[in-house]
Amino acid sequence: MQRDASAPLDEWIMAVNGTLAAAADRVEFDRWYDEVHLPEVLACPGFRWGRRYLGVPAEDGTPFLTLYGIAGPEALDSPELAAVRGFGPFTADVTFVTRAYRQSAHARDVVERRR
Repeated sequence: MQRDASAPLDEWIMAVNGTLAAAADRVEFDRWYDEVHLPEVLACPGFRWGRRYLGVPAEDGTPFLTLYGIAGPEALDSPELAAVRGFGPFTADVTFVTRAYRQSAHARDVVERRR
């Protein structure tokens, strides 16, 4: 399948890779993340979608990964995101790394050829 020449090549995601401490209330964290935090982030300019993934719990806590589709790296600099960024009442219970990634044109062409 040929790539649509009108489709943008620069597709960006923001990945939040974290761990919730074992002693934290995971049920309450998941409720807060799904019902409060995720909708707040998705209301920020440049955020298109979000998906959460939970890892297998371990002795040190439960790993999680959240992926957001973003318009570009400028979405990470908005005052709206600055106001909701972080883990609110769970800040002391979460360790995390946040990064933005751009899909390469080559990788996109490979995926489209496999369809």
